[in-house]
Amino acid sequence: MRTRRPAHLVDEDYIHKYNTAYAKMRALPSDDPRSFRQQANVHCVYCNYGYHQEGDPKSTLQIHFNWLFLPWHRWYLYYHEKILGSLINDPTFALPFWNWDNQDGGSYIPEMFRREGTPIFDANRNEANYAPARVDLGYASEVDPKSRPNKPDDQIRQDNISIMYNNGSVLRRSRKPNGEDLGNFYSAGKDPLFYSHHANVDRMWDVWRSLGNHDFTDADYLNTEFLFFDENQDLYEYASMPQDKVWIDYRPLPLAKTAFAQPVASLVPGATAMAAEYPLVRSSSQNAEPVKVGAGPLTVTVAQPKGSASDELLVLEEMVIGMQNNTNFNVFINLPEANESTTLSCAEYVGSFYNIPHFMPGMTESSTRTTNASFSIKPNVEILGLKDADKLVVTLVPRGKDKEKVFTFKGARIQYA
Repeated sequence: MRTRRPAHLVDEDYIHKYNTAYAKMRALPSDDPRSFRQQANVHCVYCNYGYHQEGDPKSTLQIHFNWLFLPWHRWYLYYHEKILGSLINDPTFALPFWNWDNQDGGSYIPEMFRREGTPIFDANRNEANYAPARVDLGYASEVDPKSRPNKPDDQIRQDNISIMYNNGSVLRRSRKPNGEDLGNFYSAGKDPLFYSHHANVDRMWDVWRSLGNHDFTDADYLNTEFLFFDENQDLYEYASMPQDKVWIDYRPLPLAKTAFAQPVASLVPGATAMAAEYPLVRSSSQNAEPVKVGAGPLTVTVAQPKGSASDELLVLEEMVIGMQNNTNFNVFINLPEANESTTLSCAEYVGSFYNIPHFMPGMTESSTRTTNASFSIKPNVEILGLKDADKLVVTLVPRGKDKEKVFTFKGARIQYA
């Protein structure tokens, strides 16, 4: 049995074994499917629109942004882990998981990855993200982690808990200005930290299940097959831990009741009178024109039909975003005055959207992709006393270096699931 442990809690014996495994993997010939180069290339092939899918030339291969993201990466890690173990003759070897959701030690890039000259060190990381800088899950691309005058560590910690509560798990990366390695899909697998990061994403899947959620049962999901080389260089085809529960047990408070409250005029809980001040956005089939989102916050209203289910979702439909743009925005309900400095540690915050830029041959600044974005809002609606409201006031707050680049969405709706 292989047991994955938190990366910040492993001992020196494990660190030595871990480095030895990667040293041997890096020493393999570059055309060996077990080599570090080829392991990184696997992620590039599946994750960066590099190939057209057989039978549908308009569809390119991209394992992110869809329901195959979790099972594909699980199989990817499974074989990567087995290869490392075989290289050091230890069938019990397991990857460590970067426990970035744990705010009491795990939310820093683990020290062992910062040791220069070791096989698990990557010179392309942005060292400004190293300790004492806590990983900020609400990171915006133009912000230098060394300079956080308006966001003290205590607030980053609390915001991280809020983000985990609202998003379940998020992907934020240690970046370097050139966008290499962990800053881009095609090169992410070149950093050993990537695999430790995804070990925690894999753990998040199990945590999500433990909260009463269920996987898809659609045949297209269950019958999808992936190809991977194992530790013996044989090609196989397959169909589709300790937990820090601080964010699981977290219950956000309305902004006015938090330590980060500002003297603002929020909507009265349960009231919809102010909703008339903002345009009503309907579902995509009923909206005549797409809604444009630019540099500043956008506030709209969305009808909230009566209904009950295990979850209530706010869905932004048919978003068109530039593939080379770092589109990044936070979403709030019942807080029309929300802006870039508004804390995420409040019940009004319901989630964030991130698009990691793609730079591939044939792509231009005008290349776009269309997608929906869904945000679970049921607990937030209940905490804010908005369950009986006919409409919800929704505010999108663009952030990051590309916040001035316009994107659109065709419609918005509330869905009970």
